Amino acid sequence: GELVFINVGHAGVRIGESCWELFVRNMESMTGKTGSEGLAAPNTWINFHEVSSGKLVPRTLFVDTDCDPIDDIKRGRQRNLFSKLSTVT
Repeated sequence: GELVFINVGHAGVRIGESCWELFVRNMESMTGKTGSEGLAAPNTWINFHEVSSGKLVPRTLFVDTDCDPIDDIKRGRQRNLFSKLSTVT
């Protein structure tokens, strides 16, 4: 099966961002690899999907009427992790 994480509102966006940081760290520690290599393990496909460029991105959607939390994700530490289609303001 596959999961899609939907994070709504300021708190939801903040919590979702923190969760994805933990998911990535967990996969990196399990595989001993970092970045996209760490995410390439077969059991990550439940949380990630591959886009046309071959990059793995989280199956998540961040939704907020306030653009500040979304902009923080786009400029933050994990800015390269999420697809541009993962955010809605």
